[in-house]
Amino acid sequence: MESITLAASVSELLTINKFIDEQLQVSKKLKYDIQLIAEEMLTNVSKYAYKDTPDSSRFVKFAAGHVFFDGIKSIFMQFTYGGPPFDPFTQAPSPDIKQDISRREAGGLGLYLIKKISSHYTYARIDGRNQVHVYLKNM
Repeated sequence: MESITLAASVSELLTINKFIDEQLQVSKKLKYDIQLIAEEMLTNVSKYAYKDTPDSSRFVKFAAGHVFFDGIKSIFMQFTYGGPPFDPFTQAPSPDIKQDISRREAGGLGLYLIKKISSHYTYARIDGRNQVHVYLKNM
């Protein structure tokens, strides 16, 4: 499985999208979902994971490829990054999607979308780094 390491900055989104185009042969809809997840994760990592870290030390490693998960052909995405331990799937507040958008607090929709789009997602703390794994069915 191929990976790239890049600055934890939303400005690197074009680099991730190019990597996705080169590494994953998938439908347009699935590619859109993969790119959306990558954008949301990169945004969250750049905004929250490295609050007290100099820019030169902020990075994210992104890996993606085709796998079989529970016997189902899937796309696997892995995001590895520094910062304090934080499980975005259990520790980040969930947005109140039933609330009128004009009254809703900003934030949280990206993780909500990741949860809805993906078939499986996990968080782990490995070797002092945060790891988020996301699986999408590739049918």
